[in-house]
Amino acid sequence: MKILVLGAGAVGGYFGGRLIEINQDVTFLVREKRKKYLDKKEINIFSPHGNFSYKPKLIVKGEPIINKFDLVFIACKAYDLNDAISGLSEYIKKDSVLIPLLNGIKHISYLKLIFGENIVWGGFCHLAVKMKSYNIIHSSKYHKLLFGSIGECKSREIIKKEDIILNIISLAKFDTRIPENIMQHMWNKFIYISVLSGITCFFKSKTGPIIKTKCGKNTLYDLLKECTLIANKSKFPIKQSYIQKKLEILLNDNLNLSSSTYEDMVSEGRIESEQIIGDMVNRGRYLELNIPILEMILCHLRIYESNRKV
Repeated sequence: MKILVLGAGAVGGYFGGRLIEINQDVTFLVREKRKKYLDKKEINIFSPHGNFSYKPKLIVKGEPIINKFDLVFIACKAYDLNDAISGLSEYIKKDSVLIPLLNGIKHISYLKLIFGENIVWGGFCHLAVKMKSYNIIHSSKYHKLLFGSIGECKSREIIKKEDIILNIISLAKFDTRIPENIMQHMWNKFIYISVLSGITCFFKSKTGPIIKTKCGKNTLYDLLKECTLIANKSKFPIKQSYIQKKLEILLNDNLNLSSSTYEDMVSEGRIESEQIIGDMVNRGRYLELNIPILEMILCHLRIYESNRKV
């Protein structure tokens, strides 16, 4: 199976590297500037699941290839999606599979519109990874990737493809499975990352100091209620057991959690404001719900973006 990874940052570089480690045919589609940078050295993975170094096979947009790809993992930042997928059509077949590993759910309908219903599957990963220079550091126990075709009725061909991809990802040391309803699981994660990114970005802090204050803890609860209400009204009800499980994580001051969005703010970088909080707010407005905490956080993020040094 020929595999293309769109993006060679922390997530794409880590996931693609793990596939290369088990001798899969993996190519990375990157920008010209990124290719020149990555061509210089090997990428090094440091992880509790084993260290590994590899020299990535890279192509840039428009570069000719002999055979098109069977499987594509989209691992760019959500705000780079439009640019990243331009020209992707020349590298895929009618029966290729596209699995996006982006934050949020906004991208699913957009990708379906461009590439078609059957090609675009759902997917997400739980990975705490950072990339510094040529080093990818995976420092937590989380090593999960869920995926699957979207829709209630699956053909034999689709089920066969799911099983083949599941086997490959399992060999790459990931905790992986194909849930019955991938979109429900994506909504579950959408709720969690909205709360974690929202609370950390708004208070400009990791969760430890936030939950030690009454105001911080109450804001977290209110934010979770608003996000859960939106999911429930969108016909993706969040189970109470899931909410309780995530609250135990968020309120554990020993963990002192951060979010990728907050880390990007600290480094004065671009953030996924519209793809996570912005999308959640738009859904709430469409449903005519009262979501003052989400509205306030989105305003805060937009002010940051307008003031950010480019």
